[in-house]
Amino acid sequence: MIGFIYHRLGTMYWTAFYRVFGRLVFTRLGKGVVFEGWVDIPQKGGKIVSGDDVRICRLVEFSVPPGGQLVVEDGVFIGRGVMMSVQSRVGIGRNTMVAEFVSIHDNDHIFSDPDLAIERQGFVSEPLEVGANCWIGAKAVLLRRSGMGNHCVLGAGAVLTKRLPSGIKAAGVPAAPLAPMPAGMMPERQRA
Repeated sequence: MIGFIYHRLGTMYWTAFYRVFGRLVFTRLGKGVVFEGWVDIPQKGGKIVSGDDVRICRLVEFSVPPGGQLVVEDGVFIGRGVMMSVQSRVGIGRNTMVAEFVSIHDNDHIFSDPDLAIERQGFVSEPLEVGANCWIGAKAVLLRRSGMGNHCVLGAGAVLTKRLPSGIKAAGVPAAPLAPMPAGMMPERQRA
């Protein structure tokens, strides 16, 4: 009971905090956005846009330097420990759910010169879009050149390296579409 009360009070505090001070880091902060804790923004200067009724849990990190744009549409849930690294653009579609400890990167380090430290070689990036009404399972990783169409599911622990068309369920490392189960092999409780 004490933990529940503590969590509720913390959520009220952080939501009020970002309502007042969030304008310093969020380009747009929609109505009804709820924050369960501090959002770490180690690289600032880019645009962070939040739609309405978004829920952002604790320990989230948005790294959005100048030139980057993070767009989170209405009704999105961002779980605890999610990390988004945005050099160009990451878009998260309406009503998408991002589970805990998911990592989303629209960029890769350049490492073509063996005589120069990787940190000094810069990045290559391209926009990464996640469609509407998607589910991204816990600890999944979305890499540059990946993304998801509408109504997709990405399994827990998956590493997505390519774009998923709409309506696809995928899992694995690297993530691959899951074949539908033949009707005769479905468990009894799932048969219509």
